[in-house]
Amino acid sequence: MRITTATLLITLFVFACNQKEKIGVKPVAKVNNKYLYLSEIRDIIPNKSSKEDSVILANNYINQWITKQLLLHKAEINLTENEKDISKLIDDYRTSLLIYRYKQKLLEQKLNIEISDSDIEEYYNKYKFNFTLNHHIVKALYIKLPKNAPGLKSLRKLYKSDKASDMEEVEEYCLLNAKKFD
Repeated sequence: MRITTATLLITLFVFACNQKEKIGVKPVAKVNNKYLYLSEIRDIIPNKSSKEDSVILANNYINQWITKQLLLHKAEINLTENEKDISKLIDDYRTSLLIYRYKQKLLEQKLNIEISDSDIEEYYNKYKFNFTLNHHIVKALYIKLPKNAPGLKSLRKLYKSDKASDMEEVEEYCLLNAKKFD
C-alpha cells in the first residue's frame, strides 16, 4: 500500500513538472534538483517597477535563491543526522511566535492609547526620583550685549573654549559689558 501511494505521488509530481514546462513556464534557475520558476520571481517585483529596477530585483532574487540552495545542499551533506534534526527548534520558534502574536493582540485590545495630562502629572509625581539628572544635559551660555560692545571677536573665541581660564575671562567681560548674561 505504501509503495503504491509513494509511486502515485512521484508520478503526479513528475506529471505536474512536465505540465509546467508544456504550458510555457520554464525554470529560470536550477540548483541540483530544485527549480526556480519565473512565476515565483514575478511575485516579488512590484507592479509599477521600471524595466531596469525589475531586472535588478530579479537578478538579486535569483542570486540569493541560488546561494541559499547551494548552502542548504552543503549543510545537508556536511551535517550529521542529529545536527539536521531541527524539529525541536522549529517547535520552540513556532511557540515563541504564537505567544508573541497573542500578546500583541492582547495589548491592542487592552491598551488605552489616550493618556491624559492628569495621568502624566500623577505618574511624574509618583516617580519624581526617576527624573533627577545626575549630570548636565545642556551646556549653554547666554550673553546679551549692546551692538557697540568692545572686543566681540575675542569674546567669540573665548566662549567657544573649554578652558576654565577662558570662561573666567568671559565672565569678567560680561560683568563689564553685558546687559544680561548667564
